[in-house]
Amino acid sequence: MTLNGRLLTPGANNALPELVPVLQRAGTVELAPGTCTFLVL
Repeated sequence: MTLNGRLLTPGANNALPELVPVLQRAGTVELAPGTCTFLVL
């Protein structure tokens, strides 16, 4: 699984890596099929 184009892998003690948001401008958002997407409005 990737997060913002980078491989999402657990760190020491299975800690999540830093989650850095990516700004999405207003408008239509197309999501690829079979993806896990987190979208905050």
